Amino acid sequence: MNVPDHIISGFQDRARAAFYACYKDFQSNCSQMNRDGKELDFKQLQDVYVSRLHGQLRNMARQTLYDNKLQQHDPAGYRLNNIIDEYVHEFVVHTRDL
Repeated sequence: MNVPDHIISGFQDRARAAFYACYKDFQSNCSQMNRDGKELDFKQLQDVYVSRLHGQLRNMARQTLYDNKLQQHDPAGYRLNNIIDEYVHEFVVHTRDL
């Protein structure tokens, strides 16, 4: 079964918005942080935001699957999980250099 493009693109749009909102919030919260000697604090804050983003995206994926009467083990579920992994990875990469 192929995953309809409108399901994936709709999820991508919502995931992208969540990614940028989370990134902007993280950037704001760590902008005043001096990382010299505070790297552990930075890493802990980063972990909080990674967890938050991952949770938001997982909830969006569950809702998308539910709304389209699909199951987690359907190809759509796998595609959504891959997209989630990509956004979380991108968040880590982008925040590492702040």
